[in-house]
Amino acid sequence: MRKQLARRLGSEDLAGEVLQETYLHLQRPARISAVTNPKHYLLTVATNIARMSFRRERRRTSFSELDVALGFVDEAPDPLRSLEAREEFEALKATFDQLTPRRQYILIASRLEGRRIVDIAAELGLTPRWIEKELKVALMLCGLGLRRGIVQRFGPRPGKASSQQRSDTAPVPKVRDDDAT
Repeated sequence: MRKQLARRLGSEDLAGEVLQETYLHLQRPARISAVTNPKHYLLTVATNIARMSFRRERRRTSFSELDVALGFVDEAPDPLRSLEAREEFEALKATFDQLTPRRQYILIASRLEGRRIVDIAAELGLTPRWIEKELKVALMLCGLGLRRGIVQRFGPRPGKASSQQRSDTAPVPKVRDDDAT
């Protein structure tokens, strides 16, 4: 019977669960007349239990989706996520504080305010290429402070890079003291 149910339901585990439910169902007193074909009767009961289970599960899923859509789900982070976020914020803050004032300004203007590189360059009296280099160093240092991989948006695409820079990790930029001015 288990094999027959497994074929019908598509899962041996599910067939086992349904058979267990069928056994529990048969333990309850019920008014039934004489059963002429016990195997067919048990298979019908088990199939009906499986159908009811599927319906319950589908209803439960649709209710949970509805709760999410209506905003009833508490999306507040759990304590572990809160702790991780605080630690990440502190690491980023410490790294940001180590940047030169000019790099801090360029990073905020470019990434937080969404200003264009050419506008920042004109304001600071520098070339757009120089601003790109400063921004790249600032982003790389922040990425290293957070211990994350750095996605480069500057320079040639990975397939067009020179043969010297074909490694999977981005090279760490060398920061000179005279860059801070």
